[in-house]
Amino acid sequence: MIREYQPERDRALVGGWWLERGWPCPPECLPACGVIVSQEGEERAAGWLYLDNSTPVAWIAWLVTKPEISGRQARSALDELIEALCGIARSQGRARIFFSSARASMTTFMQTHGFSVGDEQTTHLIKEI
Repeated sequence: MIREYQPERDRALVGGWWLERGWPCPPECLPACGVIVSQEGEERAAGWLYLDNSTPVAWIAWLVTKPEISGRQARSALDELIEALCGIARSQGRARIFFSSARASMTTFMQTHGFSVGDEQTTHLIKEI
């Protein structure tokens, strides 16, 4: 089951997942378009979609799974999550979706969903202003 991310309801849940994984996400960085995947009665994954209002481009970001679930369960939840985010992007008229990852396993996973490698060995830089 897919549902919309609700900050007041879900922030502590997904924030705990990020902390357990050692990479906390600043809540103010999350775009308005986020979804939670539930399977077998438990929340298992979350992800967000940045939607630009001036180009037909979207960006999938901040994917996270519940740390206690098995690899098989995480894969299943991520499959559902990626399909949902791609569907939202499509419904919003987006023609391209970007995704970045430093993990080879995640690159391979996204390729199973039709993504192709663009750049390799890219460094993403962030500046707080």
